[in-house]
Amino acid sequence: MAEVALLVAAVAICNLWIFARPAAAHPSDFETLTIDLLVGPDGLEAVDVAANQSTSYQPFASTQEKRLLAAEVLKALAVDVDEVDIELEMSDRYHDAGFVIRFPTPQLAGTSALRLEPGSLQRIAADAAIPKVKLALCAVARRPEGGGTTDGLLSRLDVQASAPSRHPTNGEQAPCQVWVLDQDDAAFGLDVGPQRLAATGMDLTTGTIAATFMLLSGLVLLRYGRRRPHRD
Repeated sequence: MAEVALLVAAVAICNLWIFARPAAAHPSDFETLTIDLLVGPDGLEAVDVAANQSTSYQPFASTQEKRLLAAEVLKALAVDVDEVDIELEMSDRYHDAGFVIRFPTPQLAGTSALRLEPGSLQRIAADAAIPKVKLALCAVARRPEGGGTTDGLLSRLDVQASAPSRHPTNGEQAPCQVWVLDQDDAAFGLDVGPQRLAATGMDLTTGTIAATFMLLSGLVLLRYGRRRPHRD
C-alpha cells in the first residue's frame, strides 16, 4: 500500500508540474517589432510586444531596452505610464522575447479612442535598430474557461488605417487584423473608435445615450401637450 500511495503522489506531482507551466511561447518574427493590441469584451485590455533585432531570438532585449520601448509605445498611444501596469520580464504571447502592457481600465470603451500618429511605430523601430514593424489588432476572450468568446469584437470597432490590413497567415494568432511595415513604407497611421452596439451600429457613448434620452423626452412632451385640453 505504501508503494501505491507513493506512486499516486508522484503522478500527482508530475501532473501539477506539467499543467502549472506557462503555455509555450508563440513565435515572433525575426528583425521585427511586433505589437499586438488585444481587445476584449470591455475594450483594449493589453498591448503585447516582442522585439527581435536580428535573425535569432538570442540575445533577448534587456530589461532596460524593454523599458525604453514600453515608454515609446505608450507615448505613441498617448497613454500615461501611470495608467497602466507593465510586465517587462515576460510577454503573455512571446515570453522572454517581449513584454506586456496591461490596462486596468480598458481603452476603447465609452468615449475613449485609440490613435497612432502617422509614422510613430516606424520611428520607434528605427530608433531600436529593428527593420520592420508588425502591428496586429486582435480580439481576445477574457476568460476562455468561463465560456469567453471573441465573436464580433473587432467588427464593433471603427478602424481607420492609412494602409490595408491582412488576415493572419502562417500560424499567426487569430482573429486579428495585421499590418506589416518596412522602414521605407509610407508613414502608417491608425485610428480606432469606441465599440459599437452590435444591434444598432450606434456608438456606445455618453453623448449618444444623452441625445437619445432628450429626443424621446421631447417626443413624449410634444405628444402630451397635444392631448391637453385648451382652456380659455
